[in-house]
Amino acid sequence: MWLEVDKLLEGIHTGCYAPRPMSTALAAANTGDHGHQELVLPPDRDFGNASPGKIGMWIFLLSDAFSFGGLLLAYGILRGGAQVWKHAR
Repeated sequence: MWLEVDKLLEGIHTGCYAPRPMSTALAAANTGDHGHQELVLPPDRDFGNASPGKIGMWIFLLSDAFSFGGLLLAYGILRGGAQVWKHAR
């Protein structure tokens, strides 16, 4: 098994690789014919609609992100402007 893989990789690297013909099963798999029907999903009644709960959640997430970002920015500004930096011991 490993010898075949080594020969294949060697042929690819040297440019002397001659591709083998596909098996019938592999050829059928590559055509997209897998023997099952196409999946049809029912329409989603809430797709594209913004419910009050969804808007409220986005407002909460944005306000939380901006609050945390503001705290980190304030810490960075105060730390950067400090005259003496006391390192942890």
